[in-house]
Amino acid sequence: MHILEILLCVNPKAASASDDKGDLPVHILFRNSTDMDEGGRGSTRTGTSDVCADVEKEKSKRENIGAAIEALLRAMMTDRDACRARGGHGVFHPLHIASGYTVSLEVFSQLLRTYPEASSRIRFHPSEFDMYAVEILEERRPVSASKNDWRDDFNQKSDLVFAYNPDAVSWKGEAARISRLEARIVEEMGRVEEGRTKGELSDTARRSWVWLCGSDNFVSSVGRIVGRLGPAASAQLASVKMQTGQPVLVGSSPSCRQLIRSRLLFVGRYDVAKNQRPLHQSATCVVLRATDYGAEVETPDVGSSGFNEQAGSSVVIKLMRNREHFQREKATRRGLALVDDMFPAVVPYVDDYDLDRVSEPDEKAGEDGDTRFASDLESLANMNEFALYNLTKYRYAIVMPEADRTLDEIFRHERPSMNEIRGIAEQVGKALQVLHGNKAAWC
Repeated sequence: MHILEILLCVNPKAASASDDKGDLPVHILFRNSTDMDEGGRGSTRTGTSDVCADVEKEKSKRENIGAAIEALLRAMMTDRDACRARGGHGVFHPLHIASGYTVSLEVFSQLLRTYPEASSRIRFHPSEFDMYAVEILEERRPVSASKNDWRDDFNQKSDLVFAYNPDAVSWKGEAARISRLEARIVEEMGRVEEGRTKGELSDTARRSWVWLCGSDNFVSSVGRIVGRLGPAASAQLASVKMQTGQPVLVGSSPSCRQLIRSRLLFVGRYDVAKNQRPLHQSATCVVLRATDYGAEVETPDVGSSGFNEQAGSSVVIKLMRNREHFQREKATRRGLALVDDMFPAVVPYVDDYDLDRVSEPDEKAGEDGDTRFASDLESLANMNEFALYNLTKYRYAIVMPEADRTLDEIFRHERPSMNEIRGIAEQVGKALQVLHGNKAAWC
């Protein structure tokens, strides 16, 4: 081993040089140190009759071979052409060889980064079973490796190669692995919330998160992950790019997308525009612009966690301080909306939220939505963009459709003709007439 280290120190490129058969030095070492007639799964040759001595000798020999393989792989692990080499007998990529020996996590990870396609290539030889790298690795799982601890060195290698090719094995038999991946993602993102890291996920966590979000089969896993994280960490997970280049928030499976958005949206429904100035602010109300993604829906095993995918309409949220004003406005809008369906004098409201209903369970309407409104309003108030407005004092809210433009915008940008201005004035007059007739306003 010492001689090999000296040779590699003098000429590290020798580890990447293949012979006329296509074998790298690591292929030759691996093949000469294993009994290919017995399946090529790393059983070393021993010839002693003493069973105990034979075991110790085999163990020592395997450790020496493993150290030599590690040295050769380390010398060529950043060379893509070398990592692609199949060898002269069947298909044995360096990653396959690394999976059969106890190489370090550093070397194993670099082999995958250099040539990730090896994770989806099957090891092939006429005299042995065809296996993916993750299967080769799991075949040699140490008894000491707990299946529940993602920090275990063996589990980290197994989960990493799995994350590169999760379709290599049936996920239905991978409950322990999925549980480990969930725990890892939550812990890594938890560091983001605590400010201990900048928010970069490990390769394993990032790839696993994208894989889980890509199928409705894992909506429960996705729900458990975002359910244990705060808004900042959940928002960062939602921005992770999928293989299509789209963020998870856009490119994940329908149920997962619904669930993630419902966790991020205000009251599970509204995407309140960030970095906005209120459309209107007075001593009694604040009006904010938002996008409505519809009412929440039920997702199996997760609960209320979805939204109307076909929504996405522009709305305004009118936050109010006075409950009497709040209830009167609701009643007025509801009543006037019924006066003339063809020409409503006011827009109807989409939904309403009342914090007093949280403490008064006998009140009608959705207490669940009001409870969520309470917590989300506090989170919204703590954002830098809205810190000046002291939003927690606004205990009531009415949500209404947003007009596509104001009269001021029409005048400035569309330059209406005199006839168009008369038509607009006529519509305003009719609306005022309805308001006066129903004693909803006095001018």
